[in-house]
Formats: sequence, C-alpha cells, structure tokens
Amino acid sequence: MLWNKDVHLKILNHNNRFIDFYIVCPITNFEWYATSFDGFSNHNEKLKSCDLINSIKASHQHDNWLIFGDFNMILHETEKMGGNPIDINIFDNFHNTINNCNLIDLGYMGDIFTWANNQPDTHYIQERIDKFLATPSWISNYPKFYNNHLLRYALDHNPILLEFFANNECRAPKRYHMPRFEQLWLQNEATPTLFKLLGILVKERLLTSSRTLSIIFIIGERKSLVIFLRKSQN
Repeated sequence: MLWNKDVHLKILNHNNRFIDFYIVCPITNFEWYATSFDGFSNHNEKLKSCDLINSIKASHQHDNWLIFGDFNMILHETEKMGGNPIDINIFDNFHNTINNCNLIDLGYMGDIFTWANNQPDTHYIQERIDKFLATPSWISNYPKFYNNHLLRYALDHNPILLEFFANNECRAPKRYHMPRFEQLWLQNEATPTLFKLLGILVKERLLTSSRTLSIIFIIGERKSLVIFLRKSQN
C-alpha cells in the first residue's frame, strides 16, 4: 500500500479480505473511513462476509464510511442473470447487513453487470457483485458522486470508478470511452476537492496472484494514494 505524504491516512486493520483505513481530507479536513473489501466467493462461506462487514462497522468511531469492492453477493434480483436461483438466505442476510450498517448503494453508470463467468451459451452467468456503498453521513459531505462501470479487457470483472465531489463542486459525469488498460492508471484530472477511486479485480492470467484488488485515490493535484490488496483464491 502506497500513498503520497500529503494524504493523511492511517491503516486501522487488514487481512486477506479487507483493508480498513482512516482518511482526513487535506482540503476540507473531513474525516472518514474507507474499506476495500473482497467477499468470500465460496457459496457456503458467503455469510461470513456479512459478519465481517458488521464487525468492521462496529470498530469505527463515527458514521462517515465508504466500503467498496467485490462483495460476491447481490442486493437485487435484477443484478443476476443466468445460473442457479438466488439463495434467499444469503440475499436476505446481505440486505440486513447493509441496513444494519446504515449503508446505501451508490448506484452505477454503464452496464449493470460487473462480473461474468465467461462460459458459453446456457452456462453464461452475469452478476453485479462489485459495488460502492456509503453511509448517509458520507454522502452528505460528497453529494455529487458517479460510479462508472468501465469496460473490461480479458477479465471476468469490470473495473469500477467512483468520482465524488464536495458540496461546492459542480460537475457533470464524464462519459468514458474505451481507454487502453494502462491509461486507467495514468489519468490525473483531479481538482483540489476531487477524489478518484478505481477498483480493479483481475484474474491470474494477468497477474501472478489469483486475484488482486487495486484501488487508486487521486486527491487534488500531485496528491495521490495507491492501494494494492493481494489475496489468495479462497
């Protein structure tokens, strides 16, 4: 995990499922928590993700919180196409967890699905399992936000890009063309109150680990934060 010295950040806790950290915005002095999350992919372990989210929430001292990543669960029936029927127990538990933690789905722009199993014909499954969730307190400080589902290149996950702005910012959402993969790491169009967050999940064929969660924050000009969370397959 790397970040610029101008970013006021403290890592609170981490393991192979999450990195939980505390941020103080150097421009507005707004204090908030952020958590990069990678939920259990095994069907029989998905309820552990709900327990872990509740545990992370309980460790925070205030309600300014953004959590993001691959939850491996859906919030709505429309977020899944193909495959087995939705497991109502997991579905309801995820809903209850989000409600108990006072989290709100930040929505999306682009194609609804963020993951596909890349199997042929009737075996093809698509789901929206990569999300940004935030508390009302966080949203009240960054009321202008746009979660962009970007195009994927040889991956099973779409990159997701969140742009969010303070109250005094007024911007229209950008329309993303088809950039080269490398360009996602080189963009720096931030203003002093702009944060950019990029979550990328890639498969083993592109990186040495079986799955890597990478996030980029860009806080103002020449103020940057880069996070790499690498996990095992299980």
